[in-house]
Amino acid sequence: QCLEGTRERILQCLLDDLTAPASATNVLWLYGMAGSSKSTIATMIAEHLRKCGQHGAFLFFDRNSPAQSGPDGVIHTLAHQLALSNDVLRDVICEAIERDPHITTTPITSQFNDLILTPLQSSDR
Repeated sequence: QCLEGTRERILQCLLDDLTAPASATNVLWLYGMAGSSKSTIATMIAEHLRKCGQHGAFLFFDRNSPAQSGPDGVIHTLAHQLALSNDVLRDVICEAIERDPHITTTPITSQFNDLILTPLQSSDR
């Protein structure tokens, strides 16, 4: 949590960008020096969007955990969080895993398509 009264302007600007109607996607990439509140801001935004019932996921890259910060870890983390955020997304992700129980060993593009892209596209229908 940010201290009360701090980071309000940046949080509101980021929320405005993320909740604005977009033709394709709303993605936020926070970057900066260590200790500059990126994780805190991302956590607060994710919690706000969750309370509003919007799909969302967030992840952190940690130079001390290269396996979690690699492409596989990113896709698995996003798929897990998306499945937790919405029943439709969960069902489509679970169907993909049931179709191919070894999906985590398929090429990264297949994992992305089956676990992220297809579920998100199906939630727009």
